[in-house]
Amino acid sequence: MKPKFLLIILSILFLSCEPRIKNNIDTLDKVFEKSEIDMQISNWGCFGGSDELFTLKKIDKGYLLKSKRTSKSLVLTNGKRDSLYHYMKNRMGKVNEYYCTSSQYIRIGDFFNSVDYKHNDCSEEREMLNKILGYYELIYSENEG
Repeated sequence: MKPKFLLIILSILFLSCEPRIKNNIDTLDKVFEKSEIDMQISNWGCFGGSDELFTLKKIDKGYLLKSKRTSKSLVLTNGKRDSLYHYMKNRMGKVNEYYCTSSQYIRIGDFFNSVDYKHNDCSEEREMLNKILGYYELIYSENEG
């Protein structure tokens, strides 16, 4: 009886293993105090989309943004990191629903502390995060985009 009970408990724990999202300023501050954080940026539209994963790691010159899929990276200044902080501070936990055919989801943090933001966009909202981070050059080849 004990092995079955243990198996059930382990299965429940395994299935519930998703990052803990707490959309508040304390969590946002904890996330941005870390020397390395994970980022998930998902873009979806009528004809498909992508779910991209990145790491943002503190280095001597600022921060290194690295795509987990392509292994490409670029260096961000402290100012760009601060812009990302303010972008998320003004949007975390919000779900902006417009009558559009595309959506974007952003999660920043680690397994224990994350903040997120989701929106359906018709305007430049979709491009704002790329303007801050420049992450398109990490996920697209020179022939795409």
